[in-house]
Amino acid sequence: QRELTASTIGMEFLKDLVKLCSEDNKHFKLLSPVNFPFHQNYRHLGTNEIKPYMYSRGMRKRTQITLTTDNEEDGADEQDAANDNTPPIEKKDSMDAVSANTVHMYDATHMQMVIVQSKHQGIDNMMMLHDSFGTTPSEMPLMFNIIRETFILLYTTFEPYEDIRQQVVDLIEDPEIQAEIPYAPHRGNLDLDAIYDSLYSFH
Repeated sequence: QRELTASTIGMEFLKDLVKLCSEDNKHFKLLSPVNFPFHQNYRHLGTNEIKPYMYSRGMRKRTQITLTTDNEEDGADEQDAANDNTPPIEKKDSMDAVSANTVHMYDATHMQMVIVQSKHQGIDNMMMLHDSFGTTPSEMPLMFNIIRETFILLYTTFEPYEDIRQQVVDLIEDPEIQAEIPYAPHRGNLDLDAIYDSLYSFH
C-alpha cells in the first residue's frame, strides 16, 4: 500500500492559502479555468435561543434559530468587518473544506468543457451529474472520447496550483501576509496521455 504524498502536499498548500486569506479577512475565492466564480463562505455563526409564544402561552419546546446576514456586494467582507455587521470568517471550516471544494470546482470545469465540446460535435442529448456523463447509446462512443480529450486538454494546458496561488496573491492586500504565501507544489510526472487508453476513468 502506497501513500499518496502528492495529494497530501496539495491539501496542505490549499489550507495554507485559506489560512492566509482568513488572516486578511478574505474568503477564499477563485475564477475557474472557464471563468466561473468559485467562492467559499464559511463564517463563525452565533445562535440565539428564543422561546416563542402562541395564544398567550409559551410553547414547551424551545427552538434554536440561527440568525445570519448575507451581503454579496463587492467589498462587503471588508466593510462588514469594519462595522461589525457580520460574523468573522470561520477559519477552521474554510481550511477543512477547501480541498474537496477545489476538486469539485475542477470537476465542474471539466464537465462544462465536455458539454461545450459535445454540443460542438453534434450531441444534443446529455444528462450530467457531478462526475457522471450520460447521453443516448448511439452517441456514447463519441462522448467517451470527448470526456478523455477534454480532461487531458485541461490539465496539460493549465497548472492548477500556480493559478490558484496567483489568484490568492491578487486577493490578499496586506503586504506582510502576502509575503507568507507559499510557493506552489511542483508538478508531478503522471502521464496524462495514458488516459486515452483507460476504459474506466469515467463512466
